[in-house]
Amino acid sequence: MKKNLLTLLLATTLLVGCDSERVQAQATLPLEAQTLLSTHFADRTVSLVIKNRDWLETQYEVVLADGAKLEFNRSGAWTEIACRPALVPQTLIPQPIMQQIKTRFPSIGVVEISREGKRYEVKLANGVELGFNRKYQLVEYDD
Repeated sequence: MKKNLLTLLLATTLLVGCDSERVQAQATLPLEAQTLLSTHFADRTVSLVIKNRDWLETQYEVVLADGAKLEFNRSGAWTEIACRPALVPQTLIPQPIMQQIKTRFPSIGVVEISREGKRYEVKLANGVELGFNRKYQLVEYDD
């Protein structure tokens, strides 16, 4: 009985202690994330930095004063950028993807981009959503 109670107590402690969300100072972001912000968003003010820990995964969410949101993984690589109503800086969009967007939607900008592994999802200012595979080929279109 004591062993079962101890096991239950330990499991509860692990579950409660593994998920956390804390407001952090901008200086606590990984260097890669800090560099991206100072390079591509230097003219914008960082309002909030949140560090999310979920089991073994750590993510950072940055909210800018104009409402833009950026998410970074534990090493500081971006995983999602949402600049609506402003546009995502073209220099952050892989060149093969940007070329396809310019060809197919010449006057429409990108308001959101996310990546998971080698897959990219892009949302255009007109609401069209595009999915690209690891070879930057268009594999999804949703309007």
